[in-house]
Amino acid sequence: MTAGPFRKILSWLMERRPTIRLPRIPAAAALVATALVLAGCVAPLPIKTFEAQKPLPAPAEPRPIAMTRLVSKIERGARIGTSSGGLLCVPQGTLTWTRGIDEVVGGELIGAVRDELKKAGYRVPGMSGSLFEDTSAEQADLLLAGAIKAVTLNACSGPQGRSSESSIEIEWQLYERRTRSVVFTAQTGGNFKAETGGRDATLDAAAASLRSLLSQSGFVVAVGSSSRAADPVYPSLALAVVTAGPADAAGSQQLLQHTQRAVVRILRGNGHGSGVVVSSDGWVLTAAHVVAGLTGSFDVELADGQKVSGSLLRTSPSADVALIQLPKGAYPAAPIGTSAALKVGSPVFAIGTPLQERFSRTVTKGVISALRPKDGRTAIQSDVVVHGGSSGGPLIDEHGRVIGLTIQGLALGGQIGVGLNEFLGIDDAWRALQVEPTMNTVEVERLIKQ
Repeated sequence: MTAGPFRKILSWLMERRPTIRLPRIPAAAALVATALVLAGCVAPLPIKTFEAQKPLPAPAEPRPIAMTRLVSKIERGARIGTSSGGLLCVPQGTLTWTRGIDEVVGGELIGAVRDELKKAGYRVPGMSGSLFEDTSAEQADLLLAGAIKAVTLNACSGPQGRSSESSIEIEWQLYERRTRSVVFTAQTGGNFKAETGGRDATLDAAAASLRSLLSQSGFVVAVGSSSRAADPVYPSLALAVVTAGPADAAGSQQLLQHTQRAVVRILRGNGHGSGVVVSSDGWVLTAAHVVAGLTGSFDVELADGQKVSGSLLRTSPSADVALIQLPKGAYPAAPIGTSAALKVGSPVFAIGTPLQERFSRTVTKGVISALRPKDGRTAIQSDVVVHGGSSGGPLIDEHGRVIGLTIQGLALGGQIGVGLNEFLGIDDAWRALQVEPTMNTVEVERLIKQ
């Protein structure tokens, strides 16, 4: 074949070759694509979406509710999103969770939830922005807490400002202080996209999660009405107890030591509470919340370390007091006083087992800080130090006589007592349990030999 004909055939083939057309890529998109390649495999995490819920109307007379805490259920260092930057929000790195499991998450998240509760018409006590210790939980009938189960956050910071998108899932628990029980639980989620210049989207996602909680009728009912059941009605019970007249300093100290021997530890699972033997026949007073939910017999540890079986005979949830019976025998019993004539400033002692078994029957001293009317009774306020585990233990006057029982105390961070503690007067305890005590006066020397 000559060169001439070959050129003609090649030209004919080229004219009929398939045509491939590439789409035109806008310049901005091309820059983003290039940046993504340069950034490696970092890409925004998908944001979960939840149906937006509108809160139901708040109860006409909602009980005071305090948002007390949020805790993390996410492992420390877990990836939760992506950090982007620049005008085009180019992914630059990963965002990780800085809290460990069960660590408290506070600050702005708590504030966002509280604000949302107020917007929905709920009574949220406390002083916003106060520089002093937050005592809102003390003023509330109900405590709301949440556990953060999952979080996603994609955030961008650039010359145009900061924007973010987030989703969050929270498990909520509503706790009633009067009955010492969780009265409502739910898990809800929320998501939010914050435009440039807005606050962090996680705050509004948490607010959306709360709105979903407020849309549930069970929550509204729990906040609007007390779940306290009426106290049982018992036949009058005559109970022989001992008392001792005023003693000198040495005698009072001996009575205090004797009462310490009458304090017991009530065991339940991994926890415990305190109580006090008030009759040598084996009758024990404690707080109702210490034995709440216990059925049948349970272990009671005496001062000498011996464990015996206890059984619940009477309880008054409204007064938070209960009566326990120990097996037949002879027990060291504390002398009983009266709470009818207490005065502010009088010295008092508390005995109990705070926090751990190794602090068994710890004695602390304080004064009566106030006598406050509460639910038809008189709540004794004192700065005497008590902690978790002390509940149900006795409050004792300067002569070593039982004048009340430990009910509750305000603690910083849930652990450290701050000297704001509440006690039930012994006279109110007897009335709540429909017990008629028969007082037998015993000489100090005879009593301490028991």
